Amino acid sequence: MINLLFDEDNKQNAKILTDVIKRSYLASITADIIIELKCKKMKIINNDSNPPATIDLGYKKTHDEFAIFKKLFPMVNTNILDCTGGLCVDSLKLSKMGYNVTVIEENPIIVMLLRKLLEKEIINNFRVYHGNSFEFLKECNKRFEYIYIDTMFSKTKKKSKSKKEIEMLKILCREKISTYNLISQARKKALERVVSKAPIHSSAKIPIADFTISTKLIKYNIYNLMSTKCL
Repeated sequence: MINLLFDEDNKQNAKILTDVIKRSYLASITADIIIELKCKKMKIINNDSNPPATIDLGYKKTHDEFAIFKKLFPMVNTNILDCTGGLCVDSLKLSKMGYNVTVIEENPIIVMLLRKLLEKEIINNFRVYHGNSFEFLKECNKRFEYIYIDTMFSKTKKKSKSKKEIEMLKILCREKISTYNLISQARKKALERVVSKAPIHSSAKIPIADFTISTKLIKYNIYNLMSTKCL
């Protein structure tokens, strides 16, 4: 089950989160998860992992490791919609590169974690919204140059062990949206292209991409504007 530890400054946040957990599928989680809310920080700990796994986001300053993103999103200082938020590791890097990033995330715990990060870091070109990305794409009138979809949960049988952070996300998050449908909907709203990130050994059924950029462990499926090919 999920337990909360919080200080006086986070009493109201803890109350809101407790109510959300009670009224959602999160109440049925059996793993020993602790959420710490202290000052402007939030930490998620999975005590069922040995040793305990921790998620504690930070806006890390890194050296030039963004060559792949320059290939995926060649138009700089443009708008990117991340439909599958999660821990936003890639989206935070993209905002650091100068893109204007909008994140849609359905899990309230992850949303609060991200908003805690934004409270302590000044990131003017990064926004996070709580909601269903498929519904957002259907209702939103705004168009984005690029739309990014991360399907890293879709790995086939244990080709390699997932990171503990990913395993914790699998516990906390439920993938209710068909990846195929999400990509298809995203292609209607992208001005330039849709990029779908997946493990090399992905089991997800997706539309046929215009082309793919691959690394040792990851493949990026690229759908350019007006592409209509599908499985």
